[in-house]
Amino acid sequence: MNRSSSALVLFVGVLILFSLQAKALQAAPEKPAATSQALLQQKYALLQHMLEHSASTQRIEQGANDLARERLNHARDQLRVAQQALEAGQLDAAREKINQAMQFYSSAAGNVADPTDKGEAQQTRFKELSVSIESFRLYVQRAMVKSEDDNPLDGERLDNLLQLASHLADHGNYGQANELLNEAYMLTITAVSALKGGTTIVYSQDFDTPEQEYLYELERYKGLQKLFKLLSPSGELPAKYQWTRPSLDESAAYFDQAQTLAGRADYPQALEQLNEASKKLTQVLRLLGLPLS
Repeated sequence: MNRSSSALVLFVGVLILFSLQAKALQAAPEKPAATSQALLQQKYALLQHMLEHSASTQRIEQGANDLARERLNHARDQLRVAQQALEAGQLDAAREKINQAMQFYSSAAGNVADPTDKGEAQQTRFKELSVSIESFRLYVQRAMVKSEDDNPLDGERLDNLLQLASHLADHGNYGQANELLNEAYMLTITAVSALKGGTTIVYSQDFDTPEQEYLYELERYKGLQKLFKLLSPSGELPAKYQWTRPSLDESAAYFDQAQTLAGRADYPQALEQLNEASKKLTQVLRLLGLPLS
């Protein structure tokens, strides 16, 4: 099966899945309300935690920025109304108030963001994390089309984290937005690890050429690199893990060889070197505490 036919089968599978979901919703109209309420409860809890315990909240309460303090209080007022609406089962009202609270909080946090939070490095990190998160989420979504197992990704929490991070970024507070994206990233990479750790292959990718396969594996290797940078932004290993440095250096050496071979269009050999690079880097990440297979 070539890549085009694989894509067509996947697309048809998604349409069938959506069709089955639509029929299920028509047969059980009470289910969407329950799901919606659970989603709102989770969003409410996340925002409440941010309003009480985040670094931005502490900065506002300890600082002299009256506008930020006023907006923080507005956010808390809106969230209290949202709680009352949730308790009364008024989901539309609760959703509106939670979103308003999120806007007030994001604006307040933006008012006290320091230059580092708004700097180019944090903006670049925000973009890179966003791309990685969406890539891993897409991987999980594709895998679940062909799997009967439970989805290991908490999609509702992921959506809530991404929405709040987006609001914070819109107000220039990329520093705090990236803290939320770090959590979102761990949600997705843990889900991918759970899928790869199973005994059943849930998703396969067909390629028309060795070059396509190499480019696919190259993106996977870059994802591992980003994960290492999350664990160690400076690139330095903790003292007690220095003994893993040879594996890290070997991974880099294999990667350099792979890139050289790819530059010569020798993709089969390049792929072998790239797989070795990924294997070594995965070993290091596992030793650092990540449950990667």
